[in-house]
Amino acid sequence: MWQQTGWQKTMACNSQLSTSEEDKSVEEGNEVPDFSDEEILEGQELGHRFSEPWEDSDVILVVKDEKFHVHRLILSINSPVFKAMFKSEFKEATANEVLLPDKKANEVLDFLKQLYLQEREEITMDNVQHLLKLSDEYQVKAIFEQCVKFLENQPKTEENVMTILMLASLYRLDNHNMLESCYTTIREMKRQSILKATQQQDLDQETMQNIMSQRFERLETCLEKLYPHFIGVLEYCFSLWYKSGNWMKQMVTWCPLHFTNGKLHSGDIYCERLSDCPVCKQMLLTITEDQVFKSALRKNAFTDDFDEDLSSLIQDFSELITN
Repeated sequence: MWQQTGWQKTMACNSQLSTSEEDKSVEEGNEVPDFSDEEILEGQELGHRFSEPWEDSDVILVVKDEKFHVHRLILSINSPVFKAMFKSEFKEATANEVLLPDKKANEVLDFLKQLYLQEREEITMDNVQHLLKLSDEYQVKAIFEQCVKFLENQPKTEENVMTILMLASLYRLDNHNMLESCYTTIREMKRQSILKATQQQDLDQETMQNIMSQRFERLETCLEKLYPHFIGVLEYCFSLWYKSGNWMKQMVTWCPLHFTNGKLHSGDIYCERLSDCPVCKQMLLTITEDQVFKSALRKNAFTDDFDEDLSSLIQDFSELITN
């Protein structure tokens, strides 16, 4: 789980760090760099406790243009990576400044606030991702476990479920309760919502397969429960149609093999009859095309969506359930 890259990156970058004022200055007339909006925001004053020396702070973490005054002892107690760094034969062991490469100042600030109890702030969906990253890189077990606990207890929604799954996959969080609650949420999401959410996260193939599998399982379960009710309602409609009046009896040729007085023969399965019996198909087609029936349907149900596609729809429905 742990990736011992924090010390290695810091060593490589600090070997090139010069403390001379000449190297820090920028000569007049140099071209002004073209900073991105993110870099501009990151360079703004953060206004934090660590911006100045305080309570015997004895080392400075440098993140781009931001400096964090911290304590070697606190870093060493919490992080084996920092402990090894400060006890090494490299200059970081005695240097006043330690450069943290490839880091963002606001994320390091959130990380330090978790290390210092008096500065600790609540873990949220806005900071949990980089707190997991930094606590994993610097092997701060306490922060890492707090992040995992937060993800487990966080209510899973369409807005955050893919982020939580991505973090669970990235850091191998084999937490059954957390994963199950994620997939429970996904099972109730619409296809477009799933596609939109997955496009916003870099999910591995196994996680994507699990997501789609959960969604398919939910739909199949729903169809299996819905199908007998759907067929039961349809068969009840046949009975009502038969009893509706002489016009229906005269117009519709009721299948003598499968119907008696508008009722199904005991033990018959409608989907099988519909697939094999042309008389049953024609009977359904005649009913759904009748204008008197459509008019009555609109009057009582505000719809006339029963049409010639009904027989093929029932057949497709049946095949989805049985195949």
